[in-house]
Order: sequence, then C-alpha cells, then structure tokens
Amino acid sequence: MHDLRDYVRWKVNKLIKIRLNQEAGEFNCLVKDINLKGMQLMLKEDLVSDSRLMMEIIFTEVIRINVECWVVWQKDECGFNVYGVNFNKLTYEDKQKIHKFTNMELANKEEVKEKESEEFNRGGVDMEGTFVEDRRVFERFAVKLPVRFVKSGSEVQEEALTYNISAKGVGMTVKEEISQDSDLEIWLDIPDQAGPLYARGKVAWVKEDEANEYKAGINFEKADLMGVSRALRAVCKIEALPRFSV
Repeated sequence: MHDLRDYVRWKVNKLIKIRLNQEAGEFNCLVKDINLKGMQLMLKEDLVSDSRLMMEIIFTEVIRINVECWVVWQKDECGFNVYGVNFNKLTYEDKQKIHKFTNMELANKEEVKEKESEEFNRGGVDMEGTFVEDRRVFERFAVKLPVRFVKSGSEVQEEALTYNISAKGVGMTVKEEISQDSDLEIWLDIPDQAGPLYARGKVAWVKEDEANEYKAGINFEKADLMGVSRALRAVCKIEALPRFSV
C-alpha cells in the first residue's frame, strides 16, 4: 500500500475546467498541484467538504477524465475556496492523461520524466516511449500572440502573429514570404508583465494562404516547456479575468 508521501506532487498552477455530474454546467478553477492521489483546487464556487462526488476534470479540450472524488478539506485563500480533493480510483488511462497534462505544464521535462518513471515503475506500469519528443508531448495550442523576429544576418525587425504554439516551436502568419531554413531570433510578446519570451529558431516550412499572407512553421533550437506554459497561463488568465479577479 502506497503512503501519500510516495506520490510526487506536481505544482502546475493551471486554469482548467471541472463539471460536476449533478450539475448542468462546467466552471473554471485553478489546479494548484496534482498527483495520482488527488489535487488542490482553487475556485469561487462552493463544494461540500467531507463529501463524495463524481467530477469530470477538463485539463484541455482533448485531455479529460471522469473520476470519483472525495473532498477532504477546505480553506479560504484571497477570497477563493481552496479544496483538497482525493481520487478514489484512477484507471490506467486516467493516469496517462494526468501525466500528459503535467508533462506539458512543468518546465523541466527531464525532471518530469524521472519522477513519472519512478512512480509508474513502482506501480508496475511501463511508460517506455511516452517522452519521445513528438506531438504526444509537445502538443500544439491555438494561441494568438504578437511576434517580433529578425532574420539571421539582418538588423530589420519584422512583425508577425502566432496562430499556434508548442514547447518546440510556433506557427505564425507573416505579411512577406520568408525563406525556408532561415535562422530567426524571435520575441513573443506575452501579456504577463514579465517581458517578451526570447527564442532562436529555424523556418521549417512556408506557404501562402488565401489572404495573400504567409504561414510559417518555426522550430525552436531548444524545447521550452516553461515558455509555453507561461504563455498559456497569461492567455487563460486574461480570458478568465471576470471570474478570477480579486
């Protein structure tokens, strides 16, 4: 039998949605941390402490789980309710989805790999291949952010707009064609008061769209999970501001 301390707790601080089966709608909340035994949630709505309920947890549009939960404690924080929620039982598929979610959110992919391997090996689950650097890990998110970039050998700063981002690169729309395999210095303007996100990358492909603009796929030199997590948190906070202003 596992002690609760045996389970790594991932501090993600990510806005998600939950739906209670006995209620019609879904609502926003902040998952402060999570592991395979439970999570801490911050939200405006009231949950009944010391109660059991069925919950759909919507981490992203494609990562969702339905699980029976037990609300074990509650405290107030900055005018919000913070709840400790235990999972009564997770399926193998649920565990995979939680790991995929945390792997996308945490900054240090090698740390996540080490902790996940340790925990799943303790439970006899083979995670081989989960951390291959492909779309299973570096999921793309439809996010529009202003971009400034400079081509290698040029001093002219140009502007663009992302239409999706991932830890490994961005898709962006530019007004003038850029050459495939061009090296770029890139600054993503993230609305979080922390300054632009800087990256170096290479143009993987370019094509013209129906608006006579150009779509370009840019691969970063180094994967940046912290950067994409920061961008997503900033965008989500803006969208959820009416519900989470304090």
